[in-house]
Amino acid sequence: MPYKDMPWIRGNELLYLPDAVPIRVGSSAWFDWLAQAHAFCYQPPGMTQRMTVRREQRRYSFYGYAYLKSASKLHNAYVG
Repeated sequence: MPYKDMPWIRGNELLYLPDAVPIRVGSSAWFDWLAQAHAFCYQPPGMTQRMTVRREQRRYSFYGYAYLKSASKLHNAYVG
């Protein structure tokens, strides 16, 4: 999925499609969407950089990893 087409999380809302109603993080609609999502962008409050969060298969299960590029280096961290 191209970066510009990824869903975004800003504050407490998921901005999925330009015309769609935002989904509140933590709601039942959020968890339904999250179960289907493969990737999304997240910009924490107070940060200018944004992270990409992806669900990846490692061995026999799926795990979430966050990626952030800083100073020309790609960093990643396990998020669940």
